[in-house]
Amino acid sequence: MRAIGYLLYLVLIAFHEVIFRGATSIAGVSINLPAIIVFSVALFRSEAETVWFALAAALVMSAGTPLSMGFQVLAMVLISLAIYHAREQLNVEALVTQLAMLIVGVLIHNSLTLAFTKPSDFWFQMARFTLPGTIYTGAVAYLIYTVIIGRFSSRRSGVSY
Repeated sequence: MRAIGYLLYLVLIAFHEVIFRGATSIAGVSINLPAIIVFSVALFRSEAETVWFALAAALVMSAGTPLSMGFQVLAMVLISLAIYHAREQLNVEALVTQLAMLIVGVLIHNSLTLAFTKPSDFWFQMARFTLPGTIYTGAVAYLIYTVIIGRFSSRRSGVSY
């Protein structure tokens, strides 16, 4: 049953990369939905699941640009492992800690992706796309986490809406 959930996540990543990225962009700044999903798996699942899902998600994410496939796999797996191991050392029960770890991971991923493309105006692109994209992704992750965590925590506490 768990494999079906991961396959649905991969389908969502593929749809976002192919169809929804343009619709979710604001002034050229887009959400990094694959990072939200992959880093969330790193926050809540086992190390093996984190590595395998990060690998599969990076392959799906970079299917349109095969030259960056190896880099994306390496970046996603290493950042996911770092988040997983940081999670083991920290208290990740708090929403603030979960979002902080996710936002730092997204910032690192966006910065590495920008550095991989080697633009001549790196710092301008960093200020124009990477930082706003990280903030946008963090805001969407906050909405997703509050809806999901709020729904599941209310079920556990017996409160119904």
